[in-house]
Amino acid sequence: MSKEVELTPEQKKELENWVSEITVDTSEFKSRHWDPDPYGVGEPHLYCGTGCYVWDEEEEDEAKTEKAIEYLEEDGVQGYFDWEVPDEEDEEEYCEKLTQAAIRVLKE
Repeated sequence: MSKEVELTPEQKKELENWVSEITVDTSEFKSRHWDPDPYGVGEPHLYCGTGCYVWDEEEEDEAKTEKAIEYLEEDGVQGYFDWEVPDEEDEEEYCEKLTQAAIRVLKE
């Protein structure tokens, strides 16, 4: 059996950037709530209808990571990244190893 593949620092950074760009539906977040003054301007300066929904960024990051793992399990890294496969490696097998390495990094 061949050895595990580890992602390079550049691949890890690319993975991190990709995850941060994933869009998630925040409407179901437990931490989501209405904040009538999200910028802290104070009562006299608030206009009717001022405010927005806010949520915990950590909850958003966890949701993005879960979604990224689902994408990778379904499509593999080759569906999202153009990472090189060494000439001596079987492309399909190596991409599967890269996918597993990416999932391990996301679960850390």
